[in-house]
Amino acid sequence: MDAQLWRGLSLLRSLALAWSGALAVWIHVAGDYTHPERTWIVIAAMAGWTVVITRAQRTPAGRTWPWLGADLVVAVAVLVATTTADTPMLVAERSLPVLWAAVPALAAALAHGLTAGLASATIIVATTALVRGAVTGTVVANGVLLVFSVVVLGWVADLARSAERERILAEEVRARDAERRRIGRIVHDGVLQVLAQVAHRAPELGHDGQSLAAAAAEQEIALRRLVAGDETGVVGGEVDLTALVATLAAAGVTVSPPAEPVMVGADLGLELDAAVRAALDNVRRHAPGAHAWVLLEDDIDEVRVVVRDDGPGFEPSRLDEAQSEGRLGVSESIRGRLRDLGGSASVRSTPGAGVVVELVAPRSRRD
Repeated sequence: MDAQLWRGLSLLRSLALAWSGALAVWIHVAGDYTHPERTWIVIAAMAGWTVVITRAQRTPAGRTWPWLGADLVVAVAVLVATTTADTPMLVAERSLPVLWAAVPALAAALAHGLTAGLASATIIVATTALVRGAVTGTVVANGVLLVFSVVVLGWVADLARSAERERILAEEVRARDAERRRIGRIVHDGVLQVLAQVAHRAPELGHDGQSLAAAAAEQEIALRRLVAGDETGVVGGEVDLTALVATLAAAGVTVSPPAEPVMVGADLGLELDAAVRAALDNVRRHAPGAHAWVLLEDDIDEVRVVVRDDGPGFEPSRLDEAQSEGRLGVSESIRGRLRDLGGSASVRSTPGAGVVVELVAPRSRRD
């Protein structure tokens, strides 16, 4: 985008040079010049500098202050040199460089913003007034036009660069998304299938198998989230729980989040999300075919998530027995996470009535 803008400015400089040359020919034919040979020296100098600066500004190095400063000095010198070709009366009425001398101010605005452009424009306008010997209406009108041009060019350049950055970012996001999907297919067909089988079959191996199953289930959840992409909605150290919970909706899982975002600390949100996923994983493993409901509630000081299913349920004493036998899925993946957050997790069930897991976490961590 920058290259296109600088090409446009170079074209403007060339057109301005052509107009100055046409004006010089017209004045020469009219016989108004006092020293016509000096006029062509000025035009030749303008043409030579146009070639030099146009080549230089094709690269970023030519858009730095040494080149921009030299461009401004040449423009001022050309304006002053006009006085050697005309009588003072004619100089007061016209200026040979015309638009060509204004291009350095536009270049400064394009390279370094509005302040640089206005400073350069001020120098050009002041030199024009000095050469003409007075602040005439023409000088004022041309000065105002130059200032407006600098402002508009700076604004357009900023918009163009912003659009270019957004386009590049969008292309990077699309490329990352495509790569993520490609890797996701590979991971889904391999690692995730193995982790799911380990989580399902490992409990048959006893105490060590229970620990292995819990670890495999947690890693499966984490890997699925990684493959799913950056959908956590983390912004400035906070995360939208509504967005997190909404991603849990699937066949057999109904999610009821609030209509508005529920912004909490990233640590709280991600840990709570992991606990909910662990609860849903228990439903899939221990109550195949059961339907689960996830309800998110937002209170002033705390957030509450309820996970309920219509599975066969279990005896209330079963959890204590499982923990004593070393099966730590509920104890660590759910209760342990909420305990670390300063909250609580309750699991209620009776045979034939399903399971209700209630997670309560304070917005501010409590000891």
